[in-house]
Amino acid sequence: MKRKRFCLSIALLGSALCGQAQINISQCYDWADSNYPLIKQYRLIERSRDYTLSNAAKGWLPQVSASVGGYAFTDVISSGNALGQAVEMKNAVGSASVSVSQTVYDGGAIAAKKQLAEAEADVQRRSLSSSMYEIRQRVNQLYFSVLLLDQRLRMNRLLQDDLRLSEKTVRSMAENGVANRSDLDAISVELLGQEQQESSMRCQRKAYLQMLGAFVGRELSDTDSLEMPKRDVASDGQRPELDYFDSQERALDARRSLLDTQLKPCLDAIAIGMAHTKVADMMTNGMLAAGITLSWNIGTLYTRKNDLARIVFFVVCFMLMSGLFTPIGSMPEWAQRLTLVNPLRYFISAMRNVFIRGGGLASVWREVFVLAALAIAFALFAVGSYRKNG
Repeated sequence: MKRKRFCLSIALLGSALCGQAQINISQCYDWADSNYPLIKQYRLIERSRDYTLSNAAKGWLPQVSASVGGYAFTDVISSGNALGQAVEMKNAVGSASVSVSQTVYDGGAIAAKKQLAEAEADVQRRSLSSSMYEIRQRVNQLYFSVLLLDQRLRMNRLLQDDLRLSEKTVRSMAENGVANRSDLDAISVELLGQEQQESSMRCQRKAYLQMLGAFVGRELSDTDSLEMPKRDVASDGQRPELDYFDSQERALDARRSLLDTQLKPCLDAIAIGMAHTKVADMMTNGMLAAGITLSWNIGTLYTRKNDLARIVFFVVCFMLMSGLFTPIGSMPEWAQRLTLVNPLRYFISAMRNVFIRGGGLASVWREVFVLAALAIAFALFAVGSYRKNG
């Protein structure tokens, strides 16, 4: 009989251990990342960057163009020409031409476009990493809340064991007339309070596990055990918002480099083949031409100052005052007022509500309304200024 009981207890213990899953925080991070559609944008960013780099590299390929046309014109040779003979010349001509242009030197424009594509892709990656960092913060809050409750439950069980031992001791003393009945009642009341507190903490733990399971897209049960993470001493504590700011600076430098290339000359080799109808008997039906062209567009000097100011204005005023790096509530009062007309403020707020908090349209209707109002206001201003300039 004892042997059967021992075997049954071993079987129950084995089934309990098999049903209890060990979960670490790295698994929760991976599950949360895969559970959010925001993570899929990483692949889209890489593909978009590859397409942009491929298009930029094709700038070194020969550019081929073909054209067909017909022209009518007045007489171009007077009747008393220097040849001393009448030249019969037609007043219409049809032509077809093919031209091939090969860039020899572009002032570094193609390399600057590649650098800008890499920088912009890095900005998008850092922006997503910043958003995913907030998701991991939510995972940390839920994960460590469960661990804290586990420690409190462990302490509660130890306290209950001490109270039961004290209750047993005081009961025997009361039976022998050494202790009062009120002492035993006080211990019983304290033990009952600890049992109620244990029940409350178990309900809280179950709720936290359900929230964590919904957040990471996994079904977590009460028997699942969370491992205490080891402290990563090799981590430098660098927040992704700072990396995002550094990537913005690199993108700003790339845009400036692209503007610098517009001030440099371009050297192209060109070849043209043309076929046309005869205008006069002394002319042939076609020709070939080849040469080198040097072009230098100095018109960008007029707009260079405004272009640089526009880049700096966009980065400083729109990005830094959008609430992405620092909370808007911690900004000075005058800066908080300026953010009211910043569209990125409402866009970032809506993205956080949808991708991080899992909200729907009801949670972002105010941001959508403000963005629509700003879009209409800016459009009306643009139309009005265009009419005045026209």
